[in-house]
Amino acid sequence: MMPRIPVDTTRLTGLIAVTDPEPKVDLETGELRTDRDGRTVYLVSVALRIADGGRKAIVIEVATTEEPKGVAIGTPVRLVGLDGVPWEMNNRHGISYKAAAVLPVTATSAAAAATANTTRSNKGADT
Repeated sequence: MMPRIPVDTTRLTGLIAVTDPEPKVDLETGELRTDRDGRTVYLVSVALRIADGGRKAIVIEVATTEEPKGVAIGTPVRLVGLDGVPWEMNNRHGISYKAAAVLPVTATSAAAAATANTTRSNKGADT
């Protein structure tokens, strides 16, 4: 089993769903994929930028077992408990992304996040 590597989502900006959430389907059997507890796995592709990473945006596919209600193409989102999971198979390798939840950003949560980011960046400004 590959290690799960926590991702610091405070360094990610402009997170927007670029696909509607959909259940993950086993390509061989056509059956819905589930986790060990029998919960359906959902996939959402998310465009994002890394803070101070220049202008380039990337798209990652995020798996979650929490149904992403309220998320659709173009919805600003927040990734809760995001982990990167390195994988290797048949001389190919990459990183899969898994989150505890993919949540739509509401005006209230966006304002709270902006306040938290401002507070964080202002700490040490007087030093």
